[in-house]
Amino acid sequence: MEPVSVTHNGRESLVVLSADEFKRLKALDTREALYAWELPQDLADALETAEPPAFTAQFDHELEAIRRRCLSPIPSQAGSFATPISGGRRKNEDGRKQRRTAHAPLS
Repeated sequence: MEPVSVTHNGRESLVVLSADEFKRLKALDTREALYAWELPQDLADALETAEPPAFTAQFDHELEAIRRRCLSPIPSQAGSFATPISGGRRKNEDGRKQRRTAHAPLS
């Protein structure tokens, strides 16, 4: 069975193929998701010594803003947008429901 393309507004949006062809293609995919502690030592060493390309310096201010926001203490409950996690929702002073949020530092 040959793959069949389905188009939407003239653009390919879906391809239907046989289960055998899907299995064959899937077997060619050797990607693997690993936790940091599962990496082979040579890859872990390469990551430790890797340097970002020079052009990425233009984004340093974004990283610093995230660090400042995540490492700052949680504001007090009074008048704060953040409340501790305990599940569910609670009502604001005006009676509308609000989500409960929490802050966690980046590692």
